[in-house]
Amino acid sequence: PMAETTFVQDAPAAEEASLGFCTFQIGGEFYGLDIVLVQEVIRSQKVFPVPTTPPYVLGVIILRGTIIPIVDIKRVLKQTPWREDPDTRLLILQQDQTVVGWAVDAVGDIAWLPVSRVEPFRTRRDEPGLKYVDRIGKVSEKAALALVDGPRLIGDLRIRG
Repeated sequence: PMAETTFVQDAPAAEEASLGFCTFQIGGEFYGLDIVLVQEVIRSQKVFPVPTTPPYVLGVIILRGTIIPIVDIKRVLKQTPWREDPDTRLLILQQDQTVVGWAVDAVGDIAWLPVSRVEPFRTRRDEPGLKYVDRIGKVSEKAALALVDGPRLIGDLRIRG
């Protein structure tokens, strides 16, 4: 007679670790940035131009007595100048001792993605703007986020707040 076979079901896997990303939009495209870098999101406010700064620096704001440089992240990532509108927000970021603001078209929700849905993004690193997108986050079968390497971008711009 045939031996009786039993199938032992594996124990459910421990819940997979997730990564959190602040989502934002520029030029109709959706991006994500590690939430650890984001201090706060504020409405756009008066930006004071600073002479002799690179074209991607819009100027500075004064937030609760602190001077913060504001970067036109659209110009950095998409090579087109940013334009202010009612949905415009400033992402206030901190990387080590550097505090900087990124002007973005709009800010969305925090996206919590399981580690398995975040994959490396391989592209030619000489493509303008794409050199700062290092991963893709699969939000669903029909939606993905271009994940920005915030520390690298902040470091490359060499802006000190």
